[in-house]
This record gives sequence, structure tokens and C-alpha cells, in this order.
Amino acid sequence: MFYCAEALLDSEGLAFSSHGAVLSAFGQRFARTGRMPPELHRYMIQAQDSRLLGDYDAQSPRSEKEALKHIERAREFVALTEKLLGKEEPPVARDLPAKEQAGRPTAKPRRRRKRTT
Repeated sequence: MFYCAEALLDSEGLAFSSHGAVLSAFGQRFARTGRMPPELHRYMIQAQDSRLLGDYDAQSPRSEKEALKHIERAREFVALTEKLLGKEEPPVARDLPAKEQAGRPTAKPRRRRKRTT
């Protein structure tokens, strides 16, 4: 989520040297203005807090459930960032129907070398 926020800010010619500055600028320029849902800003702050606790507070372990929640939120964040930046990933060839794969070059099998002893 953090790198998505940086990419969005970078798309406007902005760069920051601290996590806090990125969080703040993202909130001001994207969440507050409605260009991104405000809850994504909140999710990013919660993920950052969770990461800091996991890194520096051995007494408060993070749960798998919490990690999965952050992963799902991050997927949503990435998808919306790609949409906003106009960089939605094209489908991978293996996901395309066979007729759309026609004409794509195929890899040649590699020849094995003969072992010499």
C-alpha cells in the first residue's frame, strides 16, 4: 500500500523522505479529495501500525487473521491504484483463450548437451 501511495504521489511530481510524510500527503491529496476511498488511507495507517508493532514489539504477535485482512486490503489498494494510474495489468497469456494465443511465438525446447567424461 505504501508503494502505491508513493506511485500516486510521484505521478503528481511529489516525493517524500519519510513514511509519515507519504501517509499524510496521500491522505490530503487522494483520500480527502475523494480521488481514492478514505477508508484506504485508514487501511494504510492500520497496516503501518501493525507492521511497526510486529517489528518492534515482541510482546504483541500478529495473527494470521490480521495478516490476511491486510493482504486483502492491499489487493484492493493495488487494483484501485492501477486503475487511477491507467496501468491495469494485461492478462497473462496462459489466461487467454486459445484463439487469442494464436500467433504468439512459442519457446523452443532446449537441447541437452552430451556429457563427456
